[in-house]
Amino acid sequence: MTSKIEKKQKNNSQSIKKINYKQNFILMILGRLVSQLGTSIFSFALSLYVLDLTGSAGAFSMVLSFSIIPNVILNIFGGVFVDRNNKKKIIVGADILSGIFVLVFMSIFYLNDKNIIILIICNMLLASIQCIFNLAMNASISNIVKKEQVPKLNSVFTATGSIINIIGPILGAIAYTVLGMNVIFWLNSISFILSGISELFITFIQKKNSGEVSTIEQNYLNDFKKILIYLKKAKTVRFLLIFNSTILLIFSPMWAVVVPYITYNVINVSEIQLSIVKGSLAAGAVIGSVIISYISAETTTKLLKRIFTLVSIQAVFIILLVIPNLFLDYDPSKWITTLAFSLLLSVNGVITVVCAVPLNSYFQITVPEGLRGKFFGVMSTTTSLAAVVGMWIYGAFLETMDWYKIIVFSGVIVLTAMLYLIHNQQSDELELKYQEQEIESQGGLL
Repeated sequence: MTSKIEKKQKNNSQSIKKINYKQNFILMILGRLVSQLGTSIFSFALSLYVLDLTGSAGAFSMVLSFSIIPNVILNIFGGVFVDRNNKKKIIVGADILSGIFVLVFMSIFYLNDKNIIILIICNMLLASIQCIFNLAMNASISNIVKKEQVPKLNSVFTATGSIINIIGPILGAIAYTVLGMNVIFWLNSISFILSGISELFITFIQKKNSGEVSTIEQNYLNDFKKILIYLKKAKTVRFLLIFNSTILLIFSPMWAVVVPYITYNVINVSEIQLSIVKGSLAAGAVIGSVIISYISAETTTKLLKRIFTLVSIQAVFIILLVIPNLFLDYDPSKWITTLAFSLLLSVNGVITVVCAVPLNSYFQITVPEGLRGKFFGVMSTTTSLAAVVGMWIYGAFLETMDWYKIIVFSGVIVLTAMLYLIHNQQSDELELKYQEQEIESQGGLL
């Protein structure tokens, strides 16, 4: 019996050594490239459609927020589901199912294209499928590459996604004005299905769970209690989780609601100009991803310990977003205003990635595999809840206040909070040491 076990472990070890990490990387990038490009085109076109249909900041923020609500509801138990099941099957199945659902969504939209309630419901259902997909994807990163490659892989993923977010809005603006929403639905559906097919050929490493994954007989509530117990003990992970969610209460609606609304509906830039403004945040993210990809793991940890300083700099650049308001009387074409917004958003994009990649890498490496899906479920729930609440608040503010006052007020709040944390040397108390978890130590292939 012992010899059989040893033989099986030896075969697993030999199989893992033969894994082509480069092939895994290329397939993952191609899959995400196709899927994210279709989604980026679709999301931007849908935003233009809602803004044109309603012209209201409140309605715009409401539609966007309802696409995030499934994350709040599903992420916690979705994390348990991901930890209990084959992550590869979840990833592939979610993408293909999303493609099929978009086709159904298109048929409903064709019958009634001016009903906001239908848009909200369909958006929520599609977001629910992608919620499970994102949980499985985040929980699988360290099952695809070696531990020391996780930060670099995250930065490349971010750079690829950011490039798509530059191209996507421009293509979305063109497609919206030339092709119409029905063609955009087709493109998004095809992109999901092609992505799912490419993910079939990725090799996942199944690491040994060391008793951390629940047996199927245990109920979901007991499974969820395990992540709460872990967070109670893991002081640094808990603090960074709360910090990240709190910051997103302001940052998420700022990029998703405030900037698109004031540029498109208040300043009245064109669809192409709005696509450039939105793409500039992604352009900054590309630069940030390149920076992260060329630094060592030790430097990545140092960046994480300076996260309060980085966010305080970001707060200053948020306040500077009022500068384009000074050019409005001298800029009938709106191109100076567009370039000013784009430059400021690019800087914010750089800082966002320089903060986010080390933070996500720390979570992916530090949180044990048997708890990782549940952890990212909790993380997605808290960040999504913050985004939803922030969108509702900012949507109401935009209906009643001058936009430049909202921006200055938001930046000042974040800057004051960060200066307080820096003054109290909170970053020095963070124990940012990755747990030693060698991916190739034990396990098998999926």
